[in-house]
Amino acid sequence: MGLMAIVEMEFDPSRRDFFLTGFARGRRSGGSQPPRRPGARTQPNQPQPDGGFKVTRREALGLGILATTLAGGGYIAHKLGWVFPTGPDQTPQEPETLESLVIKAKSMEDEYSINDLSDKETRDNYTRLLADIFIGYYPLGISKQQLLSSVVFVNSKEAFEELFVSRNQDPQFTLEYIKQVAARTPAFTGSDDSKIFINTSYGIFHKEMTNQDPKYPKDWNPLKSLRLVLFHEFSHAISVPSLDSVIFSIVDKNNSIKDKKITGFRIKGYTDKNEFAALYSSIDEAAVELLSKYTNTDLFNSFISKYGDTEGHSVTDIMTRLEQLMNAARIDKMELARFHKSSNLRGFLLLLAERGGIDPQRISEPDRIAFGFSLFQALIQNNQAILQDYMNSARRLAR
Repeated sequence: MGLMAIVEMEFDPSRRDFFLTGFARGRRSGGSQPPRRPGARTQPNQPQPDGGFKVTRREALGLGILATTLAGGGYIAHKLGWVFPTGPDQTPQEPETLESLVIKAKSMEDEYSINDLSDKETRDNYTRLLADIFIGYYPLGISKQQLLSSVVFVNSKEAFEELFVSRNQDPQFTLEYIKQVAARTPAFTGSDDSKIFINTSYGIFHKEMTNQDPKYPKDWNPLKSLRLVLFHEFSHAISVPSLDSVIFSIVDKNNSIKDKKITGFRIKGYTDKNEFAALYSSIDEAAVELLSKYTNTDLFNSFISKYGDTEGHSVTDIMTRLEQLMNAARIDKMELARFHKSSNLRGFLLLLAERGGIDPQRISEPDRIAFGFSLFQALIQNNQAILQDYMNSARRLAR
């Protein structure tokens, strides 16, 4: 089945690998045939009162060899109605459905009584379930192994802060400021290796903290918080960086940002002073939060967004405006997920322009992309005049 790992870290990182191996054992069955009288003719097998069949010695020997050969691969031998067991329960396993996985996850949430994420076995099993659910809800060619190998649980505030600082060093900000950001961050995804670092000491993973916040229902618990966080971070982790000279020529005409790349809907690189530079981070976060909202709401009927500010703007508010824009433009969740996973920012901007009535026969591609970026700015700045005008045009075209 392959290696799937959920890593756990204290101050000294350590890997814990989980091997999922399985094989089916076959069991040879059959009875002995009474000795045949000399000269007696062999009779064809006749149905018995219990619905079975008598088996000749030659058939028994041949089927025994067949069973031994096929059982190692978990096959079923149908000769004479025999079924070789595929597991300890003697019955073939039905494939899990998305619905059955969600039922299991809800059951784990309902039964979880620990006040934090210290129940490692339950936490890890629940994480595996969420990976299966994410893959089932967004069939984007992602493997379970890819998701699980990216998850790292960091079990101390100090260790998480150390990781956050080491991966977010920026001369524009003081060390003290970066530590303050780390303290209010439940999780982050590394930009270079797509590792998801989860701060298990953070407040939302402790029941006594969520109990004090009226935004959380009374039955809220750390597993539900983990669901919110992982469904958000999974979308970050699977994004494949891309390069797009047309996009770069529009947003960075003077080429002031070096080593540019697009990850999701975020454009990032470095200035001449080696300072980190990022454009449209709040749009990227809002898109990922919206994908998380779809998953949590559709499958669990449970979603809370308390996303802090990015670039000085509330990501939760931008997410709400983005959802309204997408509904008017008739862009569904799978389209959003595909564009974001492939970091196809150009494709998403051109689709927004098309659904808003910008004629590709009359308007050049760079101008249509620039129009899409103007919508991004309107989403960030809450420019209702631009947003309402766009949504009205998109709805008229849909009629």
